[in-house]
Amino acid sequence: MFAKIKSFLTIMLLVSSLGFVAYSVWDYKTRPGVDINSAITVESGNESGQTIAHCWPDSTVVKFIKGAVSEWIKDCESHGISTEKVRKMPIKIKTVTQMPERIFTSTDQALGMLDVYDRTIYVLKGKWDPIVYRVIVYHELGHYMWNVNHTPTAGEVMFDSIDTDSTSASIYKANWNKLVENYFKYVTGKRDEIEII
Repeated sequence: MFAKIKSFLTIMLLVSSLGFVAYSVWDYKTRPGVDINSAITVESGNESGQTIAHCWPDSTVVKFIKGAVSEWIKDCESHGISTEKVRKMPIKIKTVTQMPERIFTSTDQALGMLDVYDRTIYVLKGKWDPIVYRVIVYHELGHYMWNVNHTPTAGEVMFDSIDTDSTSASIYKANWNKLVENYFKYVTGKRDEIEII
């Protein structure tokens, strides 16, 4: 008797799971989506409003990130890359002084982190060149939009480590156009076409 009940419950669980997946696919395909410029929101995670010595003021960091998002949208459009996913499943970018431990237990070196369940990108605040924020935003949106892993090539946007020092910022700036080309080749699966910088 117990085996029959267990089999019945297993079948019911399987049927309900398949129904949920089917609904999710239907919902995504029929959802109208929002304007791309309102699909990615940026907010400060500094609820206290206090100034932190080693960081730009919140308004400055938010401005840098909003600028990076605008550039990312323009770059997607100029490369013929669809932004449908982010229009149908908007995402929030939140600035923080420390990464939430619930999504990443070793937060010492993470400058950005994607929480897929909350559809939130966390960006660590610091007193870095705006280009560093741009690299972080492109990197995390690469994970969100295309679910790609890190590239093994140091210095690329999707590399697992982003350097914040002034020398690295200068290198990012000097090579930005090539980095963007390589980024879109990487996230769209054209990895054999990437040119080493």
